[in-house]
Amino acid sequence: KKESEIRAFLKRNKVDLMFLVEIDTCITKKNCQSFAGCHVYLPLVPENVTFKSRIVLLEHRSQSIAVLPRHDLMAVGFPSIWAELGIGDEKIILGCVYREWRDANGNGSRDEQRQRLHVFFGQIERAMREKKKILILGDLNLDFSRIGKNYPEHLLASELRDFLESSGLENIDVGPTFSMNTGSKEEPRITS
Repeated sequence: KKESEIRAFLKRNKVDLMFLVEIDTCITKKNCQSFAGCHVYLPLVPENVTFKSRIVLLEHRSQSIAVLPRHDLMAVGFPSIWAELGIGDEKIILGCVYREWRDANGNGSRDEQRQRLHVFFGQIERAMREKKKILILGDLNLDFSRIGKNYPEHLLASELRDFLESSGLENIDVGPTFSMNTGSKEEPRITS
């Protein structure tokens, strides 16, 4: 049912590319070559491993956009997908990330989360060296609006904010994407 809904959404809204984040589907390179009538791009995964991918990029075949996967910007086992989009003569590097609380091995200490955040920083730095436009989307599970308050993720959120600022990247505030009893979570959209 979800697949048919996504296919209808893509056609109705004339969407060429769509990232799906926080999906809960068991994905391997073999069982997910196509979804909702789209070509599927996955994060880099170790060979012969079955895992729950939490992020995919769907390409609805378009004549106007050329999509080139950028495996050189990805890291095996890290939930990010990078691609280069060719729109006419313009090239844009597009990235999407899902910052997990725990990795595929169940590691979730603050130090391990920080190490994974630094993997993401390295990916951004490599992409920026190419001097192309960059757009990064995703679910970072961090709320910049709560920095400096009684917020358990204060240090990670501060480190991400400081990295973006020192790199000259702009965070596009799209407002809260999640709310609970304690408040909201504002997800960064990053661009250069």
